Amino acid sequence: MNGHEITDLGTIRKLVVAGKAIFTLVSKATGKRFTYKVNKKEANGAYPETYFLSVFTGTDNTAWNHYTLLGMLDPTTGNVRSPRAERIASDTPSAVAVRWYLDRLFRELPITTVEYWHEGKCARCGRVLTVPDSIAAGVGPECINYV
Repeated sequence: MNGHEITDLGTIRKLVVAGKAIFTLVSKATGKRFTYKVNKKEANGAYPETYFLSVFTGTDNTAWNHYTLLGMLDPTTGNVRSPRAERIASDTPSAVAVRWYLDRLFRELPITTVEYWHEGKCARCGRVLTVPDSIAAGVGPECINYV
């Protein structure tokens, strides 16, 4: 698998809400995996800072339009609020898996049945990571100070 597995839950929490996270959750029991993207939109006038959580549903994992919106992520609790017009039902396996994972992650409960893999780009700025320490951390040397 491309990317790098990260096991420290505190690090994972920071990466998920860093701004441009792309990560894959893998079930250790079944090998089933889903890839997600979290895009942070900065506050703008009347609109507050927003985190959009999407799941990969297409064939090109580098194209933004191959991800489908699951909802808005609360960066402090990990709760996911479904959009007004659901594009993916909240009971689909990919939606159930990420909600379960984020709930445990943000409540700081142990997660032993699922692996977290980041995709090899900085979770904050989206640049490709090339330094081994940065790849292991999931964030680049300049961005590490901001997550």
